[in-house]
Amino acid sequence: MTTTARLRNAHQAVADKRKDFHFKTANELLLKAKVIAHVDAERRAGGKLKY
Repeated sequence: MTTTARLRNAHQAVADKRKDFHFKTANELLLKAKVIAHVDAERRAGGKLKY
């Protein structure tokens, strides 16, 4: 296995773990919450946010 392939696999493993963590955390929050609200911060700022 080349160095590039090993690096690609390592990055993919980290990405998969991060995605799994976010999925599990979001599901836990949704199961516990009675109300879920989403605020579009850019819309509230009148489009003045810079990224």
